Amino acid sequence: MENTPEALFENEEKMPKNGLIETILMIINKILDYTSTLEQKMPSIFDENKDIQNECDSDKLNTSSSSNDENVIFNDKNYTLHDYFSYWVDKLDFNENLLILTMMNIDKFLSKNFILTPNNVKNVLFSCMVLTQKSNEDETIYDKDYAKILKIKTDELINMELEFLKIIDYRLHVSGEEFDNYKIRMVKIWKQNFSYFTFG
Repeated sequence: MENTPEALFENEEKMPKNGLIETILMIINKILDYTSTLEQKMPSIFDENKDIQNECDSDKLNTSSSSNDENVIFNDKNYTLHDYFSYWVDKLDFNENLLILTMMNIDKFLSKNFILTPNNVKNVLFSCMVLTQKSNEDETIYDKDYAKILKIKTDELINMELEFLKIIDYRLHVSGEEFDNYKIRMVKIWKQNFSYFTFG
């Protein structure tokens, strides 16, 4: 059999979607553990702006098309990165390919020496998910609707998307070979850390 990325992946154990989610979160948390030891740079556009969030009118959110689940997760100050990421994977109906593309774009972003911190990780991750979805699907949610749920202004979300694109030199496209090789790497990481778990 030819030793191509496609052939190699066929021989790998299939990675369940929840296993992929856990693998991505494990990688991001390891990055956060590492960057916590680094000297922090100047604040970035991705840092959470508490003042803006506090100024938002929560009544507008409650009377919008948002569900009760949305109100709970975004009004709860204690929601975790796991809660946040899992919520958006479900809300945006991300499949395994979009999840892998998201992690590939995060990799590109961090390769430009951007320091990921607890204060910016959610906005970086969300901006990346939005851009990944927009660049790979015909139908996506409007920025104003994303922003409403995030409780930020639409132009702030757009600015984060533009900054993300600028940092990665507008390189969202990946080749089939790049994707297949990255997918193999993700499966190997999953097998080393999570394959013995059963994900529902």
